Amino acid sequence: MSKFLDRLKKNQKKGISPAIATIILIVVALVIALLVGVFAFGLFTSQTKSVTLQSANLYATGNSFAFTLKNPGGSTVTPTSYTMTGPGGVTGTCTGAFTAITGGKLQAETCTPSAASVVGNTYDYVINLDNGQSISGSVVAQ
Repeated sequence: MSKFLDRLKKNQKKGISPAIATIILIVVALVIALLVGVFAFGLFTSQTKSVTLQSANLYATGNSFAFTLKNPGGSTVTPTSYTMTGPGGVTGTCTGAFTAITGGKLQAETCTPSAASVVGNTYDYVINLDNGQSISGSVVAQ
């Protein structure tokens, strides 16, 4: 029986050293802690901040659409187009020139829609930005 045990001991392979096993465990623990921290603090989420509409007014007298946009992000964004749809499907586009909105700033815009508005009517608008974002809403003509 002792010959059998001696043969088994010779055929057994050695495992990794305790020092290497400790290093592997520490690395695995650090990777798991890093993943949990990134997930918990939302670092995998998008860091892009959306431009928001602060105010919108449509004036039938003088036929003007005034709106203020806020850009909380760090990059400059410029409105590229504006459309307005009113009762009966009347659609207008803005003919005014747009100004770039720098990061962290408010920008007021006023433009003249191609279609006249009527006091009391509700109009839907869409403002498209050069970053691909669209801002839409409704406004009652004053």
